[in-house]
Amino acid sequence: MATLVGYSHFCELMPEVHRGYYLVEGDEEIGFQLRHPSGEFAGHEALDIILAELSLSVFLNSPEPFFVELFDGLARTVPFGDSAEMGRAFHLHNEHYRRYFNEPPFLTEEGYRAAAGVGTEEFTRFRAALCAMADFARGMASAVDRRIRREGDLDKRLWKEMLEWISVCWKDTAFFGFLKGLSGLDFDKLERLVALFSVDFRAGNKSGGHARDGFFPPIARLEGSVLYNPDLLKLFMTARNILFAVRHQDEKLFNDMVSKHLEPSLVQQAADLLRAVPGLDIVLGHDWRKGDQDMLVYSAAENAALHVQAKAAIPPQGARMVQTIEGRVGEGLDQLKRLRDLPQGERDAILSQALGRTVSGVEVIDVLLSRSCFGTSRVWSQLGSVVPLNLTLLAGVTKPSRVGGQPMSLRGLSAQVWGEINLLLQQARPQWVTKVAILGPVIFRLPMLDFDNAAVTVANLRMWGGR
Repeated sequence: MATLVGYSHFCELMPEVHRGYYLVEGDEEIGFQLRHPSGEFAGHEALDIILAELSLSVFLNSPEPFFVELFDGLARTVPFGDSAEMGRAFHLHNEHYRRYFNEPPFLTEEGYRAAAGVGTEEFTRFRAALCAMADFARGMASAVDRRIRREGDLDKRLWKEMLEWISVCWKDTAFFGFLKGLSGLDFDKLERLVALFSVDFRAGNKSGGHARDGFFPPIARLEGSVLYNPDLLKLFMTARNILFAVRHQDEKLFNDMVSKHLEPSLVQQAADLLRAVPGLDIVLGHDWRKGDQDMLVYSAAENAALHVQAKAAIPPQGARMVQTIEGRVGEGLDQLKRLRDLPQGERDAILSQALGRTVSGVEVIDVLLSRSCFGTSRVWSQLGSVVPLNLTLLAGVTKPSRVGGQPMSLRGLSAQVWGEINLLLQQARPQWVTKVAILGPVIFRLPMLDFDNAAVTVANLRMWGGR
């Protein structure tokens, strides 16, 4: 097992080495020391990771202390249980996760149906049901543990019961029956959704090509049963993983029917945030002779405009996916430059055509909009005056206007965004620390980012709070 884990780490590390993320010193005898090429590179890496973390889906765990008495009651009679009390526990957790799972949609409604066979509301119900099943198992494991500590367990009967709630293996009929009862979805839709989050070991149904660097499905389909760990189940239940799974299960479906919905969804969500700010005109998808503007945001009061290019690549995990997002971000920077390099008169004419009225002398602020992050130092060093935004940052900088009614300055957007980023970095306190990894017989010492993850979550909730 140690060898397998070491090899897994090696497979994650080598693509980063090949792409120049590290300078490598040492040899097999004394071990290898990996360092970032420069302080600037390390700083950009830390910033990009923090922005990626900021963009993650955030859910509030169900308040476990409120359920202690309920689960302790169920644990007193294991392996039997009061069906009414079990139903109450499932219902309360199910309702909680329908309300307290914050994840902006990754696709349009049509895109979700193409990718997963369900709409956004149906996926929300599916996800809430699985999170409820996970929390029920966690609650039972904790309650049985408390009973063991109170009463002892000489014959290990309770110990075995607790393990069954830590690594849960249910018959197919029970798993899908509970899932249907909680979500209200029919079995065909549940089969399609579960397949996206599963590795299937059943004869004639074996699949697992979507289990790779970037996503490992939390459910195992066995002959007549379903196996899962409650903590991993909750961790991986994001819509982002639908995209990842579909891309590797059916690349043609992803390319032909799904990917085209990524950027429209991102642009529309950004536009919805900006439309809630008074005094702004929003134009989407204006084509001009050298490209198109994904979004134009104009303030007549300031005679200023945001030129927004959106790149909605799947949020990355691992060097290969970072390289993909870098390529898309590079395209966005080129598109921004084409309009920026025009003489003022030509630029004003294009803006006038987009806005449907004559404007002149407009100050244009370039904005690069991403779903999560932007890439390595290679991209960050090219940004210049371009404003980097993801949806969560945009929610944060527009919140005083959207929620508090305060005026918003487009000319001051860059300062506002970097103010939010710098505040986030102060609160998260990222720092690179050297960690030792034993990969087979060889020792590797490499930099790992240490930061206050809770502070990033709090920042996410603050920016999205009040919508």
